[in-house]
Amino acid sequence: MRALVILILTIICHLTSSQHDHGIRVGWLNLPVDHFSTNQRLNWDIRYFINDEHYVADGPIFIYIGGTHPAYTDFIQTGNVFEIAQETGGVLLSLEHRYFGESRPTLDTSFENLQWLTIHQVVADIGRFASFMRQRYNDAPVILFGRGYAGSLAVWARQKYPNVIDGAWGSSAPLNAIVEDFNYFPNVQQTISNIGGPECTQVIADAFQIIEDAFEAGNVTFIEERFRLCEPLDIGNSYDITRFQYQIAREIGENFLSHASYAMIDEKCIIMRGLDQPDNPPMDALDAFARWFVDDFNRERECMYGTNAEHVRIYQDPAWDSISTLNGYRQALWLNCVQRGAFPVANNGQDHPFGRRFDLRFFEQWCVDAFGSDIFLDPWFMQDTINSVNRNFGGLNPAIYRIFLTHGEMDPIRSLGPSNDINQNSPVVVMSLQSHSRDMGSPDDTDNVVLQNTKIRVRETILEWIQYAREGEPQPPPPPGPPAYETRWFNLPLDHFSTSERRNWDVRYLLNENVYRENGPIFIFIGGPEYIPDEWILRGNIFDVAQTQGGVLAALEMRYFGLSRPTADTSFENLRWLTISQAVADIGRFAAFMKRRYLEAPVIVWGRGFGGSLAVWARQKYPNVIDGAWASSAPINAILEDLHYFPNIHETISNIGGPECTQIIADAFRIIEDAFDGGNMTQVEERLRVCQPLDTGNGYDIARLQYQIAREIGENFVSHASYPMIDEKCIIMRGLDQPDNPPIDALDAFARWYVDDFNRERECMYGTNEEVVRIYQDPAWDSISTLNGYRQTLWLNCVQRGAFSVANNGQGHPFGTRFDMNFMRRWCVEAFDNDIFLDPWWMEDTINSVNRNFGGLNPAIYRVFLTYGEMDPIRSLGPSNDINQNSPVVVMPMQSHARDLGSPDDTDYVVLQETKRRVQQAVYDWIEYARHGEPQPPAPPAPPQFTTHWFNLPLDHPAQALVPIGIFTQGGVLAALEMRYFGQSRPTLNATFENLQWLTISQAVADIGRFASFMRQRYLEAPVIVWGSGLGGSLAVWARQKYPNIILQMSFRTINNIGGPECGEVIREAFQLIEEHYEAGDTSYVEERLRLCQPIDIGNGYDIARLQHWIAQDIGRNLFSNSRYPDIDEKCIIMRGLDAPDNPAVDALDAFARWYLMISIEKELACNLAMKNM
Repeated sequence: MRALVILILTIICHLTSSQHDHGIRVGWLNLPVDHFSTNQRLNWDIRYFINDEHYVADGPIFIYIGGTHPAYTDFIQTGNVFEIAQETGGVLLSLEHRYFGESRPTLDTSFENLQWLTIHQVVADIGRFASFMRQRYNDAPVILFGRGYAGSLAVWARQKYPNVIDGAWGSSAPLNAIVEDFNYFPNVQQTISNIGGPECTQVIADAFQIIEDAFEAGNVTFIEERFRLCEPLDIGNSYDITRFQYQIAREIGENFLSHASYAMIDEKCIIMRGLDQPDNPPMDALDAFARWFVDDFNRERECMYGTNAEHVRIYQDPAWDSISTLNGYRQALWLNCVQRGAFPVANNGQDHPFGRRFDLRFFEQWCVDAFGSDIFLDPWFMQDTINSVNRNFGGLNPAIYRIFLTHGEMDPIRSLGPSNDINQNSPVVVMSLQSHSRDMGSPDDTDNVVLQNTKIRVRETILEWIQYAREGEPQPPPPPGPPAYETRWFNLPLDHFSTSERRNWDVRYLLNENVYRENGPIFIFIGGPEYIPDEWILRGNIFDVAQTQGGVLAALEMRYFGLSRPTADTSFENLRWLTISQAVADIGRFAAFMKRRYLEAPVIVWGRGFGGSLAVWARQKYPNVIDGAWASSAPINAILEDLHYFPNIHETISNIGGPECTQIIADAFRIIEDAFDGGNMTQVEERLRVCQPLDTGNGYDIARLQYQIAREIGENFVSHASYPMIDEKCIIMRGLDQPDNPPIDALDAFARWYVDDFNRERECMYGTNEEVVRIYQDPAWDSISTLNGYRQTLWLNCVQRGAFSVANNGQGHPFGTRFDMNFMRRWCVEAFDNDIFLDPWWMEDTINSVNRNFGGLNPAIYRVFLTYGEMDPIRSLGPSNDINQNSPVVVMPMQSHARDLGSPDDTDYVVLQETKRRVQQAVYDWIEYARHGEPQPPAPPAPPQFTTHWFNLPLDHPAQALVPIGIFTQGGVLAALEMRYFGQSRPTLNATFENLQWLTISQAVADIGRFASFMRQRYLEAPVIVWGSGLGGSLAVWARQKYPNIILQMSFRTINNIGGPECGEVIREAFQLIEEHYEAGDTSYVEERLRLCQPIDIGNGYDIARLQHWIAQDIGRNLFSNSRYPDIDEKCIIMRGLDAPDNPAVDALDAFARWYLMISIEKELACNLAMKNM
């Protein structure tokens, strides 16, 4: 306690005295408590210090960013940046971090009040402060600097507000937010061992082992005495020994090593090894370690808090005048628990001497105990909130320029910062033999050479930033011209599968032989719905492989696109040969031609988007010709409606730009919708620069406008955008780039980006449905639509690709509700002048045929590599997990469409770098396998019929109904649920009498209800059908009875969809008649009409249940399991009496029986066995 009081008084005295040096003044700036909420309107005052003794008019602004401690003025009175300010006539400011020192936004630091202590709020504070100072000082350049976590804040503020902040220097800045830092203590060990020798770290390891042994033996008295503990340790509480070990280890890392010099570490190791007192050797390793840690390093400390309870108690007090809050300990822990992470775990003692006790669970419990909330025990909560920092700011690879990062090699947190330059405008220096932020001080002749050079480079870099801010950055030299390639043509059949159609045509391909060596492999880039690009045979990831392997590179154009034109035009009749199967056959023929020409060399195909899908399918169809395929962002699943496209866009924009950004879009679309419904679109048409006025009487016009905008955002922006680009556009939409000129409303805010920025070159926008459709109708090769491939792409979507990005009633996205599947069908009809697209079964069947041919998300294939960007709107059309061990799948966070096609680059995000490396390695392996055979060549795996999963259930369900939710049926997923206590579903250790008490029908039915609820949540609230045979069928019926809001009746949905609601109504009424006859006590009519073998026992409720269940099973087994669409329609015609209009049914039971007895499983028998015993 005394030591803490001394520390507080020292800080207060330091702040008080420093305010009088150099004319330092204190200032306050009013800021919002919550920068991102429209509901929370409270404000508060943040403290800052200012030193303008050297300021001259128009001099730059230097802002030192405070970290997790009260603000101080050291670095605006002395140090490297202070001297730059002197030289340039700059003003120096020190900004305090919210919730630290005197900058207190709330009444206390309770759990509820700490909700506004987040990195995002702090970065916004910095942005507002920098903007305020820029206005105050004549729009002068702003440079941020900070050390440690505050250095990270400086970098992130530069990233978020590049128009306000001109450069940022972060010294020892931990940019990477991770839950567990496995490198902290190994870094400590490495530094001590390198300087003091391995004998030094061995002393520490032996001392910790003695502590561990003493705790295990239950005798820690000598440890308590030797370490001068304030209170005895509780040997029954493992958290005490954990806390004690962690406290010592962390003090060594944070309070000693982070600030030590080489000589200081060497000196302390001499003490520990007893070399300073050769005549008084230590008794053991514990004594040797304590001679330094207790007698030297902490000689001023009266006693040491060793127990967990003592520590936690300090962190629990939320009052501003508590010891923990005054010093910022509680707030710093909060930041670690919710966003910063980087808990320095013991990792079972690997590679360090500090024991093995303090694992992640220890830190989670610390968060729980300090803040009184169990939320920190949820691993997903911590993982998600901490990962969100990297999602927002880029981790070790931020998309940023004009920053400088410096790290000391001896700093324990050095692994949380990059070790190589981020890009040419964002250098990184790791200083050998230096600890934490040693470069903040003024240049000194006594500095190590590396430290001197780093300080000089910091100065030169900051002066450059100031110059660039005033005069503009010089243009980089143009890149060298690409190597040449040839354009060639290859003759192909118009129809690969017809013996009667014998016409041929020429496909275009580009050929680059500049790096080819004899016997080198063949690399073929597969073109998609576009003019074939030459880029990827001139540079990029595969080009780099071709250079090392001496390969030949070709780019094959897709039929009907670019200059590869098989027919006279693109009329409906001529487009019949534009199919996926024909395109894949083109690739197979071309690959075989290239293989013959280049000495049977290995063939690798690759592509992006739909071209990537074609590459995969060509490898699948022609494995003896094509040796491997890489597909970037390939949509290999063919579905009619893509319900995820716009929700994926929403998620990406919201994650990067914040929910406020997507809310603006949603509000803008709502304004458009309201204007249309109100019959006055003038304001919308003017603000969006629409070419022709919309017809408010035509629903297709509003649908087209909404779809046009939404699809442009997805396809032309988000698909190719980077993280900072999206953030920048959200800044425009939110009006943060023009704080003095706020938007009029959400439509104006949205248009400032979409119209004034994104489409600023466009004279006007085609908004009406008629204008757009007219473009798609022209089949001539020189029409705008056909030249650009729009018409052909729509054809592919209408006949095979599908994936129409429908609004789905606006669920999960902000782009309105109007463009549904009916809108898409009508588009196909009008573009190609054929009503066949109005037949849902025709479209469904032709699109499903792609999956039948190629396997959808589970193709039977090997030697393919699929990569996807997490930000890509079409990512849901590809698998997210490996197809098999020879066909990996990678989903790259923070990447958009096909970002991995380029060459590996040090500026790439880590995952992108790793993905590019894996792609190249896979290609090298495929070439090697093609030449020498695989170690164990796998047979092409069959597509899995099913996968086995496990679902967690209570052993004993509580005696209450579940909250109804549900599963999925038609069109989709099939699941088989194993009954508890059977097969591999074993709730207990064995099947003893005692353990079988939980094997009851009620428990089994509750299992079904829970599982159905889980499946429905997982599959977007889709309908749930359950079925089964024998006891399984009974359980299905009882589960439907128990959970009617979760589980639908099995047959009605399909019957109603095919035979019409009248058909389902006949069945419902027939079952109602059966029920009424039973209730009346006379079932003779039922028995006779259904030809039952035995009468129903009126006194036995199970008889009527058995009859109903038997009939339901008959319908399921004999109609739905084995029938086609026409079969069901035909039976419904019989039930509705349309086949015998002169002989109408007596009632619904008679109508139902006319049909049922035809399809009953017992129709060959004289009577229906429904009432026979099972």
